[in-house]
Amino acid sequence: GIGRPPSGMDAIEFVLGSFTPDDLSLVSGAVDRAADAATDWVREGVRVTMNRHNGSEPPRGAPPVTVADAGGRVVGVDRQTLPPHRP
Repeated sequence: GIGRPPSGMDAIEFVLGSFTPDDLSLVSGAVDRAADAATDWVREGVRVTMNRHNGSEPPRGAPPVTVADAGGRVVGVDRQTLPPHRP
């Protein structure tokens, strides 16, 4: 699993368990991007690959990162992970 385990669920079981459909779509996209970066690294070198794949914006479709307090309650959103505002 990705994120915090549901209430009452063992953390190890959650982390090592199967992905939910929503999590699977995120993981699938990450694997695709990693494969593209590996291919670029072999073909074009490290410098081109870093400039192409180490962007400052999160991948399209990625949910914003939430900020939680010590008890796990969401208290806000990390503004750096939000897409830029475009009027």
